[in-house]
Amino acid sequence: MSFGICELSEDFRDQYKTLSFGKQEINTALILKIDMKTKEVIVDKKLSETTIEEIAEELPSAAPRYIVYSYKHVHDVSDAYSRFSIPIIFIFYCPPGLNTYTNMIYTSTKITIMDEIKSVHVYDVQETSVLTSDWLKEKLKGYR
Repeated sequence: MSFGICELSEDFRDQYKTLSFGKQEINTALILKIDMKTKEVIVDKKLSETTIEEIAEELPSAAPRYIVYSYKHVHDVSDAYSRFSIPIIFIFYCPPGLNTYTNMIYTSTKITIMDEIKSVHVYDVQETSVLTSDWLKEKLKGYR
């Protein structure tokens, strides 16, 4: 039984380029999964103009997923101007109780995705209930 790291599909790479460089892709999420037959990371779903809560609703209760989210983050400023940035957020969702093989494959492949997207905002969650706007704002507090 091999626990090798999975490859990134060309479809994911193409969609990620559009997501990371496209201004029209604000608040867009790519939900990724591993195709266990081909050992490739593929796009499971693409959600446009979505919230973190809507993303959470799309996640399976008993299977891991990776989320790459282009999020419009409005900074708290004291003047009349609203500054914002659009960071790429990477979330590894891994619910408890998975079999060892699935857990190992997803955990070992996480680094490959992180190397590709180069996000500084990387979070691991085990429950979909933590994925809220308040949680995300708290995580991005202090980010400029």
